[in-house]
Amino acid sequence: MHAAPADAEPAACDGALDGHVVDAATHEPIAGAMVQVGTGEMLLTDEDGRFSVTQLCLESVGVTAERADYQRGELYVDVHPRASVELELTLAGDEVIEIHDRTPPPTELRAVTTLSGEVLERTRGESFSKALEDVPGVAQLGSSSGLAKPIIRGQFGRRLLVLVDGLRHASQDWGVDHAPEVDPFVASSLSVVRGAAGVRYGPDAIGGAIIAEPEPLPQVPGTTGEAHLVGLANGRGGSASARVQGALTSIDGLAWQAFASGKRTAAAETPDYALDNTGTREWSAGATLGYRRGVGEYRLSAMHYDATLGVCSCLRVESIDDFYAQLGRSQPIGVESYAADFEIERAYQATTHDTALARARWKVHGLGDVTATYGFQLDHRREYDIVRQATTGPQYNFKLFTHDVDVAFEHVPIHISDHLHLR
Repeated sequence: MHAAPADAEPAACDGALDGHVVDAATHEPIAGAMVQVGTGEMLLTDEDGRFSVTQLCLESVGVTAERADYQRGELYVDVHPRASVELELTLAGDEVIEIHDRTPPPTELRAVTTLSGEVLERTRGESFSKALEDVPGVAQLGSSSGLAKPIIRGQFGRRLLVLVDGLRHASQDWGVDHAPEVDPFVASSLSVVRGAAGVRYGPDAIGGAIIAEPEPLPQVPGTTGEAHLVGLANGRGGSASARVQGALTSIDGLAWQAFASGKRTAAAETPDYALDNTGTREWSAGATLGYRRGVGEYRLSAMHYDATLGVCSCLRVESIDDFYAQLGRSQPIGVESYAADFEIERAYQATTHDTALARARWKVHGLGDVTATYGFQLDHRREYDIVRQATTGPQYNFKLFTHDVDVAFEHVPIHISDHLHLR
């Protein structure tokens, strides 16, 4: 008799599986994908998209892989005992929605106060200097809002720099009552740089800098607009302004913008009498055309500002003795003839300011941005004093022509440590 043969030993579970998870479109490895082989524990792919499993003894096993931004992938593979199997599992990406917008500005570490949004909206209809009075440390110097210039911590005139759309505003501020020829409606934000931070802009910003940034051109095709209508009770009158901008669908990257504003006010009044001949008549208009293509951005803009500003008759002082004599009076001499009307008589100022700007900006991959700017400004100031009736022309007539050429390179932040970057 022969003994029955013993049953064969089961096969050892020493099969192995090496997997690679990749993007179906780019074939790039997918790191951090969750993988499950059969009913085993969940695994995470490494930075190369790889995973491995050992001690497999199933003949056919299902492998699934998924990540939040990809569709779930699954396949079946035969695993033989004492053999190693390699597989590649591709995952298709979910629907991708791209949002194009401007990069937010870096965190501001300087002593800067910015007026924008609703805060700036509340200043519509005010003069440039008056609109800045809500900023701590800023006041205005002048007899009225139309003739006032801003003061930052006691500094004004040539010790303050005004930048409009990145261009140094070149005006004639040799008089105490010479206000900057800037319509605040051109700006979507007004920033005041104080203290040592103004050194960045040169020696003419020793007292600080005032930066007016225009409304950015749109990037989404379509047309939008806004309008403002402001009424004034003291200094009867008001102002109106409008802006229209759009981007073309027929030419990708081409955008435009146009704006206009006007202001007309009568002479202001105190509780007891009118401030004769303090009416104003102002208007401004401008347009911008921009084009974006590839790594380049190009822009042309032009602006015109025109103002006629009355000088109060009550401010005339012939001598020091006359000045002290008027300090003791409750009302100016000749107040009975003062009127709160719209008429602007001598003495008054008539100023115009024209600006033309061309700017190009290129992105240099991995290095930063290069910006080239050319600006032209023509400032024309005429001042009419009280003289003989036969004299009709201005007593002061000055023109200031200014050309600016600027090339700037702004490098990408230099990484020093996780919390320290050099800009």
